[in-house]
Amino acid sequence: MVIGERIIRKIDNMELLLHAGDFIKDAEKLEERLNIKVEAVVGNCDYPRTSPEERIIEVDSCRIYMTHGHIFEPHDFFNAIIKRSKEKGANLVVFGHTHLATSFEEEGIFFLNPGSISMPRMKGPTYGIIEINEGKINTEILPYKD
Repeated sequence: MVIGERIIRKIDNMELLLHAGDFIKDAEKLEERLNIKVEAVVGNCDYPRTSPEERIIEVDSCRIYMTHGHIFEPHDFFNAIIKRSKEKGANLVVFGHTHLATSFEEEGIFFLNPGSISMPRMKGPTYGIIEINEGKINTEILPYKD
């Protein structure tokens, strides 16, 4: 079983899985096994890099910018990702790389790093849920319990 597969099987009405990089092959396997639409970006641990490092998707009039985050300098990470999300016209940013679960709003843009199930830092294994209804964005970080 692919890491995270049990979570996905438990979630009702899941329309889309966003995978923020590292181990993109897991995202591809989940899409195939669970017959669910997956949007993914590669991370710094993905070789060969056959998918993009950045992606824009539209969901219910919400513009989502996806990146693993490894393309940004560590010393200025948050400023760089905020700047890039503005350039992309994003309402929501989904990123990874730090493996630190966080959810915040900055300058009208929602940011979500769901953390990591397989290699968590600090809070233990986590994943994120995004709900978009009539232009309203709600993000939540939940603990992963196997």
